[in-house]
Amino acid sequence: MTDPMELVDRLGYSAAANRGLGRDGLVTLLTEAAACIREMVEWRDRTKIAYAKSNDQVCQSLGKALGYPWFKDDQVNFPRSTEADGVCVGEHVAESIADEAAKIITETTQWRDISTFTGSGQNESVMVAVPNSEGGFIVGEAWRCVMAEDDDYRGLSGWWWAGTAPGDYNHDPIRDMNHGDPTHWLPLPPAPGAEA
Repeated sequence: MTDPMELVDRLGYSAAANRGLGRDGLVTLLTEAAACIREMVEWRDRTKIAYAKSNDQVCQSLGKALGYPWFKDDQVNFPRSTEADGVCVGEHVAESIADEAAKIITETTQWRDISTFTGSGQNESVMVAVPNSEGGFIVGEAWRCVMAEDDDYRGLSGWWWAGTAPGDYNHDPIRDMNHGDPTHWLPLPPAPGAEA
């Protein structure tokens, strides 16, 4: 492919200086310019097609991971669609669906201050980080027990390791068994087969 800047320089120089380019020289120059433009347009078109294919692959991969609905599951609106048609990502492009995935990754992998946890009960287990004696953390699954102020066992309110509970003969709240209460929490992933 002829360098387009070289053609521009040659055309500009010839037009300005009128150095005897002649009809044949001008035809040759314009033919080269046309060929160069055709190559650039073809390259642009190939690039657009490659970008569109790449964009679709990224959207489909992330859409499936994020649990977007499958076309095949809505035969009323998408008759004869199959698994090969993928998931419906709507108006998303690779950048916007990647942003959504990044937010979810951050939400599920970034420790949160324990004061932000609002749940309670054994069915709301989370991962907690409890300070240890070496300045690090003990990490494990736990749940928060909340008892009424007038409950005789209210001293047992607090965080408990998973699999333990008030009333267990040989267990106590985390704060009594370790170096204080948890300082951070993280949601548990869904159980196998229960993914969103």
